Amino acid sequence: MTTTADGTTGLSYVLTINRAASDNALLADLFLANTQGFLTLSPDFAATTTDYTATVSNDTELLTVNPRAEDPQATATVNGASVESGDSGASIPLNVGAISSQ
Repeated sequence: MTTTADGTTGLSYVLTINRAASDNALLADLFLANTQGFLTLSPDFAATTTDYTATVSNDTELLTVNPRAEDPQATATVNGASVESGDSGASIPLNVGAISSQ
């Protein structure tokens, strides 16, 4: 709002500001865990690497995936379910053999 020197006339200005969304879809960290603790990823985590392997014992029935995005406003998807950055994803049931999850 502006006002003249004598205080009799004023104008109001409206500003519209649009903040662009981030285009950063990289992860800062990725953790896998079962009831015994965290699992080792192979290769070691790197933001631009998208394929990993982890091995669990035969008695492991569930696995959780914990992705943390570089952009704190971003969300990740684990097996089709949206996960807030840094939160554990839903438990993934494991069958014997190789399992692929996105």
